[in-house]
Amino acid sequence: MVSLFDEMVRLYGILNPPMADGTGRFVQFVSANPGEGTSTIAREFAKVAVLHSQQNVLLLDLNTSGPGQYEHFEAEAADGEIGLLSEPVDCGVDPDSLWRLTSDVRARNRSNAPRGPLMSFHRVGTSKLLVSRFHSESLAAG
Repeated sequence: MVSLFDEMVRLYGILNPPMADGTGRFVQFVSANPGEGTSTIAREFAKVAVLHSQQNVLLLDLNTSGPGQYEHFEAEAADGEIGLLSEPVDCGVDPDSLWRLTSDVRARNRSNAPRGPLMSFHRVGTSKLLVSRFHSESLAAG
């Protein structure tokens, strides 16, 4: 039986040939229905990418129902499996560019500015892996 980690190593080898110019790659995992395991696959792929890359790896979780990837690593940190998640760091990614928010949602978000950012990015322990955290409370009605 082949492990998910081994499958992700194989997939990484197929998708990520050496890049002499230093540019990165974008790999997207999409599910049709909740509970299909897409988050688990994306997380395992990101872990493999960290092991094989000289650059930071950003695990960008765009599931607006909650910060699932962030919470996974937060739980691992609480269990002592990994180092603690860092305070938010600047990854050079503008969260507003990731969603097409309607003008009324943008206005409400601005009027509720004290609620905080729409998304933050956190380093996982001392690794090269960074994980996003979606702040759904930033879109809550005031």
